[in-house]
Amino acid sequence: MKTTNKIVLGKIVGVHGLKGNIKIKTFMESPEQILLYKSLGMGATKDIKLKKITFKNDILLCSIDIFNNRSEAENSIGKDIWVNDIDLINYKELGYYHKELLGIEVRDVKGNNLGKIKAIYNFGAGDVIELDSNYPSMIRFDKNNIGEINIEKNYMIFLLNENL
Repeated sequence: MKTTNKIVLGKIVGVHGLKGNIKIKTFMESPEQILLYKSLGMGATKDIKLKKITFKNDILLCSIDIFNNRSEAENSIGKDIWVNDIDLINYKELGYYHKELLGIEVRDVKGNNLGKIKAIYNFGAGDVIELDSNYPSMIRFDKNNIGEINIEKNYMIFLLNENL
């Protein structure tokens, strides 16, 4: 029997109004993509339904079907919004999920192995990659630093800044 893992797509960061609306910080390239999922969970609760109210400053304001008032919503602050990995939408033609990058080899433009991706973080200014090697710094994960990504062949090309 295949086990499923929860993939965190966002976090409840606040509430709005008296009706139990929530503010969500999503971890997706386009925050509104979270609304495409039909089977979301929150904390230990499965099958929640979100409905977009508005989007501002990278925060999605939504109504949620399980809350009727502000007090109920306030108890959810800090909880993750998740989906089971088997329910992930296939975006192969558009990109990849961070979980697919973990463990792939990172090479410089000359083909030298710099290590494998150990973790991907976002401290608020964009994604950064940590390698499992003694590479001296984290790698900013953006189009200026990353060349080719090949999930099938298990590698990524880092456009190495020679000034490091």
